[in-house]
Amino acid sequence: MLLIMLFADPFHYQCGIDFVCPGCGVKTGVFNLLRGNVEGAVRCNPFSVAVILAAVFSVVDTFVGLIRK
Repeated sequence: MLLIMLFADPFHYQCGIDFVCPGCGVKTGVFNLLRGNVEGAVRCNPFSVAVILAAVFSVVDTFVGLIRK
């Protein structure tokens, strides 16, 4: 499933909204980060870098919590 998400974009759609919302480009930015394209991720939406960092922090925090039990 991850390979499909990395190389194909099955969730591509167009919102049809006339203004730029803060969430536009986050998914594309995250896919760019997963492919190693940091510049492309920041160009799509700088918030996508924060999303990946928050996800990594969450996973690490969960594992540390499980180890300490």
